[in-house]
Amino acid sequence: MKIAIVDDKPYYVEAFELVLEDAGHEVLPVCVKERFYADSLRRIAEFAPDLVLLDHDLGILGKTGQDVAEALSIPKERIIGTSSSPQAYCGRKFPAKALLKMSSARQALLEVIR
Repeated sequence: MKIAIVDDKPYYVEAFELVLEDAGHEVLPVCVKERFYADSLRRIAEFAPDLVLLDHDLGILGKTGQDVAEALSIPKERIIGTSSSPQAYCGRKFPAKALLKMSSARQALLEVIR
C-alpha cells in the first residue's frame, strides 16, 4: 500500500516511516514546513497515496490536516488522522477514517491502516 505521512515534526514522520516500511508499505515521508507547504502538497499529489497519515495540527500558517485534505481532495476514507490532542476533540474537528494518538504503539498503527 502507498502511504503518505504528513506531519510538522520530523521525529514522528521518521518513526511512522520505519514502522510502515518494515511492514512492507511504500512510504512518502513529508515533514511540512511553512516555506515548503506548496511543494509538500505537490509531492503528496504526485505520489497518489492509497492512505494518508495526516497530523491534525500542522503548526504552520494556521494550517491543519483538514486544510491539506481539502486542498488535495482526499476523501476521509483514505485519511488516518494523527494527533497528540484528545481523540474526542480531533473527531469533531477532523473527519478521518480513524484517529490515532501519537503515543500509540506500533501494533495499533498497523491495525488501524488495515
